[in-house]
Amino acid sequence: MTGSAEGPGDRLWRIKKRLEELEYSHEMSDSRRGFYSSSIYVDSVLSGRPLVPASTRNEYLERRAASHRQGYIEGLRPLLDSIPASLGSRALKPLQYNVAIIADEFLYKSFDSTAKLTYVTPQNYHEVADGTDLLLIASTWRGLGGEWTGLATPGSKKRATLLENVVPFFKQQGTPVAFYSKEDPPNYSQFLEIAETADYIFTCAAESVPDYRRDCPQTASVGVLSFGVNPYHHTPVYSRRHRLPDVLFAGSWHSQRYPERRASARAIFEGVVESSRNLVIVDRNWSLENSRYFFPDEYLSHLVPSLEHDELLKLQRISDFNINLNSVISSASMYANRVVELQAMGSMVLSNYNAGVNNRFPNVLTAQTSFDIRRTLDGMSQRELYEVQMEGLRRAYSEHVALDRMAEILKTAGYSVDASGLRVCAVVQTPSEELHRVAREQTLPNLEVLSPQELQVRRRDFDVAVPLSERFTYASTHAEDLVNAFKYADVDFVVKPVPVVDAAGHVPEHELVSSMAEPPAGAVWLDSASGTAYLQDGRIEGKGYAVDPLGIFRREDSLSLVEPMVTAPLEPLLAVVVPVFNNGTFLLNKCISSLKRSSIFMRMQIILVDDGSTDLRTLRILDELDARYRQVTVFRFDDGGSGSASRARNKGLELSTAPWVTYLDPDNEAVCDGHAKLLQLAIDRSLDMAVGNMLLYADGVQTFPNARQVGSQLQAAPKDGEDAPVNLLRRLDFYPMSIQATVLNAAWLKSLCLEQTVGALGQDSFFFQQLAYYSRRTDVMDVPVHVYYGSVEGSVVNTIGPGFFRKYLPLEAARAQWLQDVNLLDEYKATRAQAFMKHWYIGKLKLVPEEELAECLAIVKELARIYDPIEWQDAGVSAILSGTTSDIHTA
Repeated sequence: MTGSAEGPGDRLWRIKKRLEELEYSHEMSDSRRGFYSSSIYVDSVLSGRPLVPASTRNEYLERRAASHRQGYIEGLRPLLDSIPASLGSRALKPLQYNVAIIADEFLYKSFDSTAKLTYVTPQNYHEVADGTDLLLIASTWRGLGGEWTGLATPGSKKRATLLENVVPFFKQQGTPVAFYSKEDPPNYSQFLEIAETADYIFTCAAESVPDYRRDCPQTASVGVLSFGVNPYHHTPVYSRRHRLPDVLFAGSWHSQRYPERRASARAIFEGVVESSRNLVIVDRNWSLENSRYFFPDEYLSHLVPSLEHDELLKLQRISDFNINLNSVISSASMYANRVVELQAMGSMVLSNYNAGVNNRFPNVLTAQTSFDIRRTLDGMSQRELYEVQMEGLRRAYSEHVALDRMAEILKTAGYSVDASGLRVCAVVQTPSEELHRVAREQTLPNLEVLSPQELQVRRRDFDVAVPLSERFTYASTHAEDLVNAFKYADVDFVVKPVPVVDAAGHVPEHELVSSMAEPPAGAVWLDSASGTAYLQDGRIEGKGYAVDPLGIFRREDSLSLVEPMVTAPLEPLLAVVVPVFNNGTFLLNKCISSLKRSSIFMRMQIILVDDGSTDLRTLRILDELDARYRQVTVFRFDDGGSGSASRARNKGLELSTAPWVTYLDPDNEAVCDGHAKLLQLAIDRSLDMAVGNMLLYADGVQTFPNARQVGSQLQAAPKDGEDAPVNLLRRLDFYPMSIQATVLNAAWLKSLCLEQTVGALGQDSFFFQQLAYYSRRTDVMDVPVHVYYGSVEGSVVNTIGPGFFRKYLPLEAARAQWLQDVNLLDEYKATRAQAFMKHWYIGKLKLVPEEELAECLAIVKELARIYDPIEWQDAGVSAILSGTTSDIHTA
């Protein structure tokens, strides 16, 4: 070694770099499979210049420097500079409380202007504490500018400063302390010591609540607080004049953590690369040059260096699509805050699966395969994309506003917070039943209808007036969208821009305007100059905002609220029966969107059977789908529902005219073009039933290998005709499978005269058992056909109580009778009935609230008696069915 002597710091630096090189080599060996299966590698081979992954850290950095998207941001900077960061908010005003806060940049900006915020540092807490109403400590790794670096590490100096100095000082002033963890559950233990000092605890993960109650018995309350959006940072303003057709991901790659997240990211990235859209990756950790955060080699040409947060928000705002990646999969409330923020900026979000995202944001595409990503990106019209983007904007500002989150924190701490929402009325020049119906069917609740004269008298009772006229046709979300705009724009009026075009022919969308030619296309803030003008003579001028033009048309234009499909469908080959009940947003964004990705969408007969929905949004969505797609047929039961999907499925089969039929629930998705592949198999081999696989999304992503199970039994079954179906059902050990992963011969199925048991749960599983018995020509294909979302909030299957178990009584009665009719009852009682009682009914009993347990146990005993005489082979099951509720807890 030459030059000056090497000191300890130099040696540590060299050791650290060498360790990084070794880690990088190990990581590369794990990721080579992804590289060699990527389209980048395939293209390089076809070009005669095959690539190989970089073998060292330095080689990777050299390749990154040469191949990343140079000049991408520089070319967009003039555009980004021209976009205002925000237009403020007319409706959302800061709560008049002094809140001292410790947080990272993302959360701080989320709470910006929700109260009188003051940021706390290790140096200023003495001054800040004076007059503070609440100290809010959020889980953070660095703080705003690095002043809290090390806070997450137990035993660190910053942790000691917080716990020994800052928190005690605030408490001495009588200031309540709240802790908010946005890092649960994976980092629960790292921040627990901080939570133990708080008077009030909030967590983003509902599943962590019992842990906090156990570990922090001194706290006054533990609550769940999801992420909220802030109009000063997460806004759609000026997002439509210049749109980027790109698919943007701004975040990190974790090569040593979150394997499920990495696998999902690869599928999404590959789907984008295979599509006609551009993939742009803003590498949050670009400057670290740490191999733990290196994106795989095949994405180097898509990388962009990290950006300042405000600049990044503008880029995300004008991009058609943004990718969100969740590190936590199973949580019903913990997901990346990015998923709601991106929607608030008017972008469509592509995401890996998360239970909370699926439940709260059905308009977010949670595709797990590159096929479904590519088909979505290439198959959506601009109108359809715009509708999805505005659905996300609507949900974000109707249900996920950060001001509401701050109000919840302050109310929990004992402060009086006015939680009343905006007071909105509809105004009609000439009252009519039609306009009263429009007002009643608005998704904005409690919309009172007034005449202009009545509004003059009651002006102080309302914040916003929404004029309505019979000259326009309105979507049910019309008032909600207009009122939401006052939350992200400090303006006097809001307009749907259909009648407004400037001199250059430009239709303003999500930007400022100075006049509203026709008030029935907009809404006005009554306590403003524009409001006064409206009350006097109906003219509206001043500072206004134009939202999207969706959901409103002049009646004289002879247009509808939806665009009907221009191309007529071909003769249908496959009928898809979809039962619907009060889940229209899932129907639209999950079921129908997934069917549109199918290569045989134009050969489908989609039969939507409404089982008596009362939800107005669902009813309007059914109308819109009926108008838009010629292959969609809507049938309605108008009696409020039958209690299960059976009646709708039975009617759907009756209405089907295609030669083949399948089923799909409205909150599930068809994937991988599975129905098309099964249909071709069924046609080629003249089958009664073709079977594929089901994906279950719940606590994780699980494949149900139906094809493998059925296929192995088909190979072993006798080939002598009439015995084959009976043997198949027996060989499957009566194992039920998803009918949504099948394609069925319609003529054969109708000839069986089977009916799914009305009012029952589990009827589709019993139906599959019957199909397995009767089918004489069955074959399989090892391909995923549909996704079953197993953690849908509010679904009948996930609402465990007396009603849940009671719905199985008609099912088991029908199953027992059928099994007796086909001479299989004794065999079923000795096999599948044993497992079903133990793992399903008894397993579900353990989830029942204590106050309902006795009633539920009584119903389970009634279910068991349907199969009397029967000997329960498991001692625990026998004890429970002959005992009391205490036996459930000891089993």
